[in-house]
Amino acid sequence: KNVESVHIISTDFQMPGMDGLAFTKLAKQLTKVPIVMVTGDANDEKVIKGAADVGVDQLISKTDLNAIRTIGVIYGGNV
Repeated sequence: KNVESVHIISTDFQMPGMDGLAFTKLAKQLTKVPIVMVTGDANDEKVIKGAADVGVDQLISKTDLNAIRTIGVIYGGNV
């Protein structure tokens, strides 16, 4: 898809090959689309700082289904 047709990018903090921080850093060089990162460690200070440092727009816990639904509504999607 064209980057212009994407309204939100969702990524995980831990992924094989490239972690979410490296992915976000690369994505921010290519687009201004908001990036939401999900993690099982949303209260870990290293995760929070790392996400902030690379420009993650929203960090949410994988267990917080209400936050996931809210992000979908905010950015115009149906979750």
